[in-house]
Amino acid sequence: SSHGWSMLTRKDKIVIMASIKNINEIIQSLQPQIQQATKRIYRSPLSKEDSYRLLYYCYKAEVEKRGLVMKNDENVLGAIKDASSWLIEGKKPGLLLYGGIGNGKTTLANAICMYINQLRDYSEPGVYRTTAIIVSRKSMNDETSKYLEELKTKEMVCLDDLGIEPQTVKCYGNDIYPLTEWIYARYEYPLFTLVTTNLNMEQLSERYGSRIADRMEEYFNKIPFTHATYRKKTK
Repeated sequence: SSHGWSMLTRKDKIVIMASIKNINEIIQSLQPQIQQATKRIYRSPLSKEDSYRLLYYCYKAEVEKRGLVMKNDENVLGAIKDASSWLIEGKKPGLLLYGGIGNGKTTLANAICMYINQLRDYSEPGVYRTTAIIVSRKSMNDETSKYLEELKTKEMVCLDDLGIEPQTVKCYGNDIYPLTEWIYARYEYPLFTLVTTNLNMEQLSERYGSRIADRMEEYFNKIPFTHATYRKKTK
């Protein structure tokens, strides 16, 4: 936000702008490859090296815009490498980032969205971002339930925090299962889907049922986040 930006020191702003400059320079140098790619990008047109480099700087920019320092530890670099590999050669249309709280899942998801949006033509919609809570809340009446129907068929969606929403919501007295419906729809089409969750596969199966878990197993490449939180504990 503009308020968050104003709170940063001049040094922090210089560091962030340097990361953005690096991203722009990478994009500029890769234009010939990007132009050869199909407009409906499900797989990145970049080489392994260029893909990793771009995603790294996108992740770095996401960290630094919060006023934090990028940690180049093996957990972060490993997750970036795995996600980069999926973007250029993954065999499944979905990517599931799962694990404990505060260890970089949402940061990596946002970095992937930035990466993809940088490669797409500006006339095309980028990755649509939402959260499980928003989907659940907007599915509670006839008018906003249209949101769920549209979300089922959007070309590219990033959904954060699957599993923290109520399992059912009331829509004019009827119980509906918006996230279960959404996962089924994404699987059936199938469409590019990026999801973060604090639940593991066993917990997802318990929450959404074995049929959904089976479809998620088939539909998603998975990157586990098993390391400790990066968030500072407050006293």
